[in-house]
Amino acid sequence: MPLRSLFSADTRPPILITLAWLTALSLVAAGTVLSWRQGQFWPPLILTCGALTTLALALGQDLRRHHQLLEKTRAALRQETDRRVSAVADLERIASNDPLTGLANRHFFMEDLDYAVQRARLSGEKIAVIAIDLDGFQALNNTMGHDYGDQLLMAVADRLRTLEDS
Repeated sequence: MPLRSLFSADTRPPILITLAWLTALSLVAAGTVLSWRQGQFWPPLILTCGALTTLALALGQDLRRHHQLLEKTRAALRQETDRRVSAVADLERIASNDPLTGLANRHFFMEDLDYAVQRARLSGEKIAVIAIDLDGFQALNNTMGHDYGDQLLMAVADRLRTLEDS
C-alpha cells in the first residue's frame, strides 16, 4: 500500500495527517543527516519509512475500530431515545384518556375546560359545555353484565366523536 494512500483525507482526521507527515519528514531528515555522515543513505531511510508505515497502519486500524464503536453507540443511543419518547407518549395518552372509550378522562377534561375558560375570558368568546348522563346505566350494567355495559359506553363514545368531527 502506498504511503500516500494511508493518509488520505477521507480516512484520517486532518490533525493526524499533519502530525504523521511532520513526524515522517523529521525522521527522514534526521536519518538522512546521520546517513550522509556515515556514507550510507538508503538503509536508515527505508527503515524509517517502514516503521512509519507500520505505525500508520496500526493507527488507522485503531481509528477504524473506535469509529465503528462510536457509530454503534450512536445507533444504540438513537434507539434508546426513540424508545423513551414512545414510552413518554404512551404514558401521556394513558394519563389523559379512558382506556375503554379513548375519550378524555375527567382529569384531562378538567384541564382542557380550565384552559378553554381562560382563553374565552381573554378573547371575549363564549363557550358551551354539554353534560351527558346515561340514565339507568348502573342498573343496565348490573343486569346485563359489564361486557354489555362496556359495549354501550364504546358506542356512545363513537357517537360523541362523530359530533366532535362535525
